[in-house]
Amino acid sequence: MTVPFDRDFAMLAHSPAPKKAASRPASNRRGSVFVEYVLLVTLVGLGTLAGVAILRNALIAELQDLALAIAAII
Repeated sequence: MTVPFDRDFAMLAHSPAPKKAASRPASNRRGSVFVEYVLLVTLVGLGTLAGVAILRNALIAELQDLALAIAAII
């Protein structure tokens, strides 16, 4: 099975965009890497906070069940 040649894809493959990206100064690349790390750390932090909140709610529910069981024994 052959794939028809797409003229738009050929134009994208030979576009000068990669050359422009390679000619950017190193400070711009470092800044974009820094932004990516900040976004990554933010996502990990939000995930951690959500996980801790869920764990807290589950722990409170278990301790309430334990308290009710102890109260039923006494």
